[in-house]
Amino acid sequence: MGFDLGETTLFSINLNQAGFHCAIFEFCDGELGSPPPLYSFMSNGNGQEVGIVTEGIYYLEITNTRPGRLDFDFSIALNDIVYGCMNDDAQNYNTAVSYTHLTLPTIL
Repeated sequence: MGFDLGETTLFSINLNQAGFHCAIFEFCDGELGSPPPLYSFMSNGNGQEVGIVTEGIYYLEITNTRPGRLDFDFSIALNDIVYGCMNDDAQNYNTAVSYTHLTLPTIL
C-alpha cells in the first residue's frame, strides 16, 4: 500500500492481531518494498508508534507470519507534532510561542 504525506508527521500503525510483519519503505519494486526498510516491526496486537516521518511517498508492506490468521483490523494514525514549548502539558510551555515564531536550537 502506498501513501503520500504532505508534511512531517508522527506516524503510528494499529493492527489488532499479533504475528504480522510490517515494513515501511521509501521505494517500491513491483508489488514489494525496495530494501532496506525505513522501519520494520512485528505486530503484537496493539498499535505501534513508528515515529516521526518527513513528507514524501512511502510504501507499507504487511506480511502474515501465522498462516490461517486472515482477519484483522488495520489503520494508520497520523498526528501533528507539537513542540514541547507549545504543548500546554509540558513543563516548558510558553504562551508567547507560535508556529510562525518558532525557532529550535541547533543540536550538535
